[in-house]
Amino acid sequence: MALHYCTAMPLTMKLDETPDMGGSYRYVVRSGGLVLGMIEQLDEGPSEGAWQWVLTLNGPPDFVGGGIADTLDQAKDHFRAAWQRWLEWARLKELEDREIAAFAERADRG
Repeated sequence: MALHYCTAMPLTMKLDETPDMGGSYRYVVRSGGLVLGMIEQLDEGPSEGAWQWVLTLNGPPDFVGGGIADTLDQAKDHFRAAWQRWLEWARLKELEDREIAAFAERADRG
C-alpha cells in the first residue's frame, strides 16, 4: 500500500475555559485546525489529580487512544505516541518543513 503525506502541523493545546468545569483543567489538542482530542485533569474519584488523555480518532481494533497519566507531561507524551501510532495506521506521514518546501517547488514547476 502507498504511504500518503500530510503537512506537518505541530500538536497544540489550548486551555478550554468552559465555566462549568469544576476547577479541573481541560486542554483541547489540535493538529492545525483538526481537533484530535483532549487532556484533562481529573478532579474527583480514585485518580483525582491525575491526567486523562483521549485521542478521539478511530483506529484499528487494538488501538489504545486514551489513558491516565500521573502528570501533564506524561499525558502529553502518551498523546503524542498515540498520534504517531494513528498516523502509521492511517498510512500518513507528517512532512518536515524542508519536505514541504521541496513538494511546493515541484508543484510550482508542474
